[in-house]
Amino acid sequence: MASPPMARADRVNILVVDDRPSKLIAMEALLADLGENVVCVGSGADALRQLLEREFALILLDVNMPDMDGFEAAALIRQRPRLQHIPIIFMTAGSDEHHALQGYSLGAVDYILTPVVPEVLRTKVKVFVDLFKMTEQLKRQAEERVALAEEQARRAAAEAANLSGLSGPWGASFSSTGEETSRWCEEWPAPSTRAGRLWACSRWRWASHASPMTRSGS
Repeated sequence: MASPPMARADRVNILVVDDRPSKLIAMEALLADLGENVVCVGSGADALRQLLEREFALILLDVNMPDMDGFEAAALIRQRPRLQHIPIIFMTAGSDEHHALQGYSLGAVDYILTPVVPEVLRTKVKVFVDLFKMTEQLKRQAEERVALAEEQARRAAAEAANLSGLSGPWGASFSSTGEETSRWCEEWPAPSTRAGRLWACSRWRWASHASPMTRSGS
């Protein structure tokens, strides 16, 4: 039994695993106030299929299930590298300390006794939902910063390539140093008049330091 996925993009997925349909209905109703997408399944195998298809913020996993109990399901989940860090909260009607230790050894973050107290359940689930949302936001911000840095690096490389490919009207590079430019002005024999020579040198110095945009608009 699985709830239909919600359309709102900012909802996160919460997976509830229990073999009793009545309990799944009750859990979905208890978590509805959080406004998230509650996905309910009836077995560990179905849970694993859901986990491989989409991202989940949290797993609420019943311990006492036939065929594959909660501990076996958790062990299978933890075998997948992508699923190793999803928080698991075990739910059980018993308060066996051995069960609790076994659950924590499989990476459980909490252990809830049933019947659950609605306010306690919602509060605990909300903590992990908020943590998931914060982590996803940080990931997006980091990806945006990397993309921006890569774009700036591409632009800088393109501008550098444009500069290195440009040359003056007599074959000298626009990236020439001031010393090279001065030497070129001293050695260049034309124009014959001093005024013309000064004008040509000033234009060459301007072109040597102007930006590609300034040069293209001159």
